[in-house]
Amino acid sequence: MVNAGYMAEPYINSMRGREAVANTLLGNGIAIPHGLQEDRDYIHRTGIAVLQLPEGVVWKGGEKAHLIVGIAARSDEHIQVLSNLTDVLANPALADELAHTPDAERIVQVLNGEAVTPAADPQLPDFARKRTLTYPAGAGLHARPATTFVDMAGLFKADILVRHNDKTADGKAMSSLLRLGVTGGSTIVLSAEGPDADAALDALCEGVAAGLGDEAHAEEPMAVVDRHYDGELLSGGAGAPGIAVAPLVVWQPGDVQISAVAGTVAEEGAKLDSAVQQAITNLDALIAESEQSKQQDQQGIFQAHRALLRDPDVVSEVRTALASGTSAASAWWTSLSRRAAEQSQVADERLAARAADWRDIGQRVLALLDPSAVGNSAPVLAEPAILVAADLTPSQTATLDKDKVLAIVTAQGGPTSHTAILARALGIPALVGMGSDVLQARSERAIADGDAGILVISPTENDLTRAAATQRAGEVARQVAYEERFQPALMLDAARIEVVGNTGSVSDTSEVLEYGGEGVGLLRSEFLFLGRDTAPTEDEQYQAYKAMVDTLNGFPLIIRTLDIGGDKVVPYLNLPHEDNPFLGVRDIGTMLIPVELITAGNVSSFCAWARCE
Repeated sequence: MVNAGYMAEPYINSMRGREAVANTLLGNGIAIPHGLQEDRDYIHRTGIAVLQLPEGVVWKGGEKAHLIVGIAARSDEHIQVLSNLTDVLANPALADELAHTPDAERIVQVLNGEAVTPAADPQLPDFARKRTLTYPAGAGLHARPATTFVDMAGLFKADILVRHNDKTADGKAMSSLLRLGVTGGSTIVLSAEGPDADAALDALCEGVAAGLGDEAHAEEPMAVVDRHYDGELLSGGAGAPGIAVAPLVVWQPGDVQISAVAGTVAEEGAKLDSAVQQAITNLDALIAESEQSKQQDQQGIFQAHRALLRDPDVVSEVRTALASGTSAASAWWTSLSRRAAEQSQVADERLAARAADWRDIGQRVLALLDPSAVGNSAPVLAEPAILVAADLTPSQTATLDKDKVLAIVTAQGGPTSHTAILARALGIPALVGMGSDVLQARSERAIADGDAGILVISPTENDLTRAAATQRAGEVARQVAYEERFQPALMLDAARIEVVGNTGSVSDTSEVLEYGGEGVGLLRSEFLFLGRDTAPTEDEQYQAYKAMVDTLNGFPLIIRTLDIGGDKVVPYLNLPHEDNPFLGVRDIGTMLIPVELITAGNVSSFCAWARCE
């Protein structure tokens, strides 16, 4: 590629740098080595070179690459080739053919989309009933809004299709939706066929227009603060605010080493089903815990992961691979790694960053299928430090010890990645998208400035003085806000706003008052039912609610009826099976509700049974 004039020689090291932070082997023996985004100035003109190795060469992670597609692209001219490669990745027979064919023209035709591929899925035609609409501005159709879309589509009997440009997806299959690459402002076509097609289209169009429940504030990048430092530094993306001064600790996950030993197809299928179901159960617990601790961003991410695991296309693809005699662990990891690689190649930076979701659920299930394969899958620090890593999955970020991890620095990702979103929710300063050079950084005393997106590797005394002053100013601002917490919330026109909190426990209720809240606007009654083997007695419920009323000392308490069913499962209630668990017996249909009535200072209670027929 250098000799052909596509790129300057330094871009070779940029390709090596990309490989250091990401495995460019997509699966089915196809690799796409390419350089880092910040090195695009080394590219003279867009070009692609293809190397076929029938015997294969061992790539990162131990798998063999047979077809290597080197890419040098200044913008997005190569996207169509990547789209065509996606079709090859979904077609093992075609990938094997391209790895061994002596006809170079055949390879060129397939990559250019000029040849009919043996088993490629044809674009599905729209159904007769259809609507054309513009996807709202923002982060696009990534995992969390796609989860909402699939849940909404599942409420209807009609078949749903979503088309974006020349790609069509099953509206009830989340993995299919994610491959569309729908960004904010994109035009999409929704079509439906079935007895309630019109109602489905009405609801889905309304849901899309409303943003599918996506929290725009969480997706927006931070405003970057302009700060100057004298010492050696690296610049990247401002992921989460705050500043930390500490040693750098570079964490590298261990290579995945999967055993090649496999049982019968039936045995491996049973192992796969069991591991996926256990992973879903574990996610249910994390979702409940996130809701109780009011970590809404974390809750939404894990709900998206659960939706991915429930997607029939995901497990079906792995089951197909089992028929060739491979182990469930190997088939699972190959499939999920390919999906992560495909997602990382989406042109939109925000959607590409969601490749971490595929890696996350891939590791979660792999750890259950073959615990020895994962190695050191989570960073653990012995002493307080600034954690440096190629990237972190949402699960790894959510479980960080905040007392030890004073800041996060990643080579990959961006300001709207899930790592950045969770770091902001956890209050950990974060720098993202720093490039592969950061993995070579070493310092006994560095400054991670999450407001400015700057890592100072060798700070001067002046740098350390500035950092200490910035930290003190932040503490003073927080102290002032704390001291003013009981002042009334007034709008600019002097209108008074009541500020209340959402809670799930007595301690939460105390915290609402401690930070200036004027009551509880939503008490999640399900907190009494989760994380236990039997239902709470009437007296337990009464005592819990009474304790909260006593704590509030006259401030209002609004209790939500039991939110069980849908996305929260309580096995001991033995609820009937629901094809769509968001419908059916829920709320007061499952709960004996004690309600506190406060009149003239007297506390009384009553209990009522209700049954939804």
